[in-house]
Amino acid sequence: MISPKRILHICNLNLFRQGQSYYSTDWKIRNGLIRNGHHVYDFCYRDVARWENPFRTSRLGITKMNNRLLQTIDRYNPELILFGHSELVRPEIITHIRKTYSDIRMAQWYADSLVFDNKRKQLAERSQYMDMVFTTTGGELLESLKTNQNRVAFFPNMADASIESYRNHEKSNLPLDFLFCGRDYNSERTERIKLLITSLPELKSEVWGCLGNPPLTGHAFYAKLSQAASSLNLSHVEDVPFCTSGRMTQLLGNGLLTFTPETPGMRTLFSPEEVIYYERNEDLIEKIKYFTDNKEKLREVAARGWKRVHTSYNVKRVTQFMVEAIFDEPFSEKYEWETECYYG
Repeated sequence: MISPKRILHICNLNLFRQGQSYYSTDWKIRNGLIRNGHHVYDFCYRDVARWENPFRTSRLGITKMNNRLLQTIDRYNPELILFGHSELVRPEIITHIRKTYSDIRMAQWYADSLVFDNKRKQLAERSQYMDMVFTTTGGELLESLKTNQNRVAFFPNMADASIESYRNHEKSNLPLDFLFCGRDYNSERTERIKLLITSLPELKSEVWGCLGNPPLTGHAFYAKLSQAASSLNLSHVEDVPFCTSGRMTQLLGNGLLTFTPETPGMRTLFSPEEVIYYERNEDLIEKIKYFTDNKEKLREVAARGWKRVHTSYNVKRVTQFMVEAIFDEPFSEKYEWETECYYG
């Protein structure tokens, strides 16, 4: 077991949004590290940037925020600096930190798809200064971030039992058969959601964040999840190894039967007895109908998915993997994704 570390977490907790995204990856990583016995000091870079100017806009506070970051490092003396989605931290500041504090471990996590060129370019520029880079995308896109100075690894979207706290798989009289919460940011996704709704008129279903309906945030989102027996996981892409929406863990972690496309590598993480894979829209519609009509079977699969998420991909276990990798310690247990998505 790794001894407790002082960890400076450069993250986006959105403290100015009054709880709107309390279930974000930033919060979950923070919670997992603390539960593993580490001391975590959160440097909420966007909030600091907003606070450091009279107009409370992050754009006008970037320079002061970067200076505050250097002050924080001097005063806190962390053993690890863990960068989240910290795009406002300037490249020259990262270079300065690496050169000035050579004994401090530095790592980067990124919980989104790497298919976007601008995001991948930013990560590639940073990766040369990091000891470790973690992303929720695997395969060649992950491996492209490997340099002679670092190691890179996939890390799964994680569940937090204090956040994903519902057990829908134990309920037999939920108000909704099917729920979809997600953006219809392109025509293909819009048409898929329309097709589902029109093809399954007998279902008690709701969609939010698409088809003209507003998105749900904060606890309103989780309260709605608590009412549904099943849901659909959709991602920006479906052909990139291990890349899937963080929504999948939120669904499974609350006991919803989850339908998801056949993304490469996903069967390493979830078996067909834990989630329902589909290949085409027609296949998805048939499977939704089947499980809606066979609610006992639905709850059995949902229960196995719920157990898998809270056993294998909980915040404590995933952050344990991250810290062990960062400090180049032997892994304390076998991680499902380790052999396929870890490049040392």
